[in-house]
Amino acid sequence: MLGKRSQQRGLFEAGNQYLDYIGRDSFYGFLASQRGQLFRDEDFAAFYCPDNGRSSVPPSLLTTALLLQTHDQASDEEAKARADYDLRWKVALGIEIDERPFAKSTLQLFRSQLILKEKMRAMFTRSLDMAKQKRGFAGTSPGGAVGYHLMLE
Repeated sequence: MLGKRSQQRGLFEAGNQYLDYIGRDSFYGFLASQRGQLFRDEDFAAFYCPDNGRSSVPPSLLTTALLLQTHDQASDEEAKARADYDLRWKVALGIEIDERPFAKSTLQLFRSQLILKEKMRAMFTRSLDMAKQKRGFAGTSPGGAVGYHLMLE
């Protein structure tokens, strides 16, 4: 089943306390401010069983994690650790300080689905293009805008 994130921001989310500390104008602050606009769980609903099984990790969280992983040039294991312990990632992901949002294998499986399923990849690419227009990703990471699209190849 599709796991969904609430549109309402939680009182104990890292961004409520630390957004100014990490910088609203930083890449991480940008992702935090755009949560719910760049990547929406509903866009991925067709890829999940509507009424059977436990809820998934929200796709909006995993897509943001993949973007952070590429931006920071982190391995899957390091991406898992950063999501668990890095304040910048917690703010960008919109999670609470003590939350550990996903397993390494969950991130790997989600990425493989983006690669294998054309419609799923198209939604992700469309969101990346929108983010590039809003922020201008070129120059914000060592890989630049090309790095985000290379992640899917």
